[in-house]
Amino acid sequence: MFAFFTQRIYCHLLVAYALGILVGYHWPAPVELLVRDVWLIAILLGALGALWWLVQELKSSWAHTPGYAILAILGLLSASIAIGLPNSAPLRQYADADSVVMIGHIASVPKYQRGHLRFMLQVSAIKTTVEQPTAGSCYVFVKAETPPPAYYTDRVRIYGTLSEAARARNHGQFDYRAYLLNRGTVLTAYAPSAACLTRLDTAEPFPWAQLAHLRERLTGTLAQGMPAGLAELAISVVYGDKITDLDPQIEERFRRAGLTHILVASGTQVSLLIMLMALLFWRAPHDFSWRGVLLAAGQFFLTLTVVLSYAAVAGYEFQ
Repeated sequence: MFAFFTQRIYCHLLVAYALGILVGYHWPAPVELLVRDVWLIAILLGALGALWWLVQELKSSWAHTPGYAILAILGLLSASIAIGLPNSAPLRQYADADSVVMIGHIASVPKYQRGHLRFMLQVSAIKTTVEQPTAGSCYVFVKAETPPPAYYTDRVRIYGTLSEAARARNHGQFDYRAYLLNRGTVLTAYAPSAACLTRLDTAEPFPWAQLAHLRERLTGTLAQGMPAGLAELAISVVYGDKITDLDPQIEERFRRAGLTHILVASGTQVSLLIMLMALLFWRAPHDFSWRGVLLAAGQFFLTLTVVLSYAAVAGYEFQ
């Protein structure tokens, strides 16, 4: 592992790519350039590659500069695409309308917290006066006393308001726009009631509906017989704070104590789960016979299935 750092060239390549991402994050290339002048970018990268090939035999320390430039440009393009696509999505033109009807599919595991069901919606059509196809995604908040049935990959219709997240006004403010950009959008949709959310699929999607029901059973069993505050705390410690409505005062107390990591699903829970599976198979043979190889493969796939099931129950929210 540490042999990577003994070779300077690898560190130089990593720094060049990271520098390109940093520049692209603060000064992204215009989307028009990325779409209209893609051949110009390809010619530039090809010219730098040819120059690199021509001068690589030189003993000068500057011989690899064209290669570093290629990686820096690729990093800049990566950051520009990641930022530019959400900012240029056709769905943005409907932001700040009085009300819209959006049709699309749920692109993240729905989570219910503090009276709102939240998920990412990939929009395929929108209706203001007439229905028309569009593209883009938005982060949806549906106000509801109890979480309405909604599952990952579901096709849904949502009635509500669409708005674009504003940029942070100062460096100390939480940058909600950057938070959404990491999820591929800059738009937020708000539905005032559960009646504004309609599932268009008659059948529950497999296996996401079954995993949602499993989550309800597991959290209900864990919370059974516990006081309300301790029940949410136990669920948060085991499955993460994204699938339960944890008391803000408890979250603040853990934050002040520097123990916020205990309340989120992380590698600690996954490591403990893998350790538990390893203890269950402690006495299984581990030789190179056909029987041992088949048993080892079965243990691996069973452990992987358990870990992926836990990740799905936790809502794929690991920190």
